[in-house]
Amino acid sequence: SSTMKEGKIVQWAKAEGEMVEAGDIVMVVESDKADMDVESFESGYLAKILVDEGGAADVGAPVALLVENKDDIGKVVAPAASAAPAAAPAAAAPAPATPAPAAAPKAASAPAASGDRVVASPLAKALAAEKGIDISTVTGTGPEGRITSSDVEAAIASGTAGKSADGPKIPSIIPPGTIVAGPAARKAAKQNGIDL
Repeated sequence: SSTMKEGKIVQWAKAEGEMVEAGDIVMVVESDKADMDVESFESGYLAKILVDEGGAADVGAPVALLVENKDDIGKVVAPAASAAPAAAPAAAAPAPATPAPAAAPKAASAPAASGDRVVASPLAKALAAEKGIDISTVTGTGPEGRITSSDVEAAIASGTAGKSADGPKIPSIIPPGTIVAGPAARKAAKQNGIDL
């Protein structure tokens, strides 16, 4: 969003130390309007996550460190960790940044009651639809009970997820009832008097 000043990290799709290719989805960010998948512009290894899930960051602020070679992870993480204590007293002087409040661990929310609005990340909704899971039967462990893709995967693995009445959904941009035929098939159908 062009008016977005800050984003909340809903979910990290990659873990520290994991290989990231350019174009891979690295995280899901909640803006003032929607949840968005954020892709990496570079390839490398995710050396350090600077803003945890549930944390917020200004647009353009670093939220993670990416290194080109896996061997460089230790070189980047160690200086960042040792520099943090030295920087803390200086930051406390003029205008300290507002620290994220230490939140008490939240209990997992109960699955949504029938008819209630289900708060889930777009990735979780897509995964549930793909696997034929009724997302309202999944218990959310994300911020404020938000259902994440990890919650959907855990519910599938444990067998606690209810099946969707419609069954698995195959993602498609083609409207139902539309016949898909390539140029050769259309030509053959026309020659044989078949109306597509």
